[in-house]
Amino acid sequence: MSSTPPPAGGIPDAPRPVAFLPALVEALIPADADDLGEPERSRVIAEVTEFVRSQTLALPPRLVRLLRAGLWGFRVATVLAHARPFGRLPLAVRRRWVAAWAYGSLTPARQLFRAPRSLALLAYYESDPVRAHRAARGIGAGPR
Repeated sequence: MSSTPPPAGGIPDAPRPVAFLPALVEALIPADADDLGEPERSRVIAEVTEFVRSQTLALPPRLVRLLRAGLWGFRVATVLAHARPFGRLPLAVRRRWVAAWAYGSLTPARQLFRAPRSLALLAYYESDPVRAHRAARGIGAGPR
């Protein structure tokens, strides 16, 4: 018996599954636009994910429940539309899917993504690696 796990879904090139919130954060931030190397990129995604998690949990309990219910609906819609969970979708597909919800014509979907998107972008652009990369290119190099 082999100790190597089979590929995800039996498909050799299937994307590695990612937990939902880090996958959502990765889809919301422009991490590839700032040319971050892999160790920095993973660290920034982890930091932004923790910020989004902590700030959304600090909302009033009723809003936390509504956000969770809305994101659950998003996850169900993802499986119905793409036949796999959000974390198993390629990044480009995740970004298009999130953009369709966050910028689409359905008002509740836009409202659902307003808080996570705003929090993710705030944390992303305030992270030290991103600030350093942008400052090195002369973009947004003002004082903190």
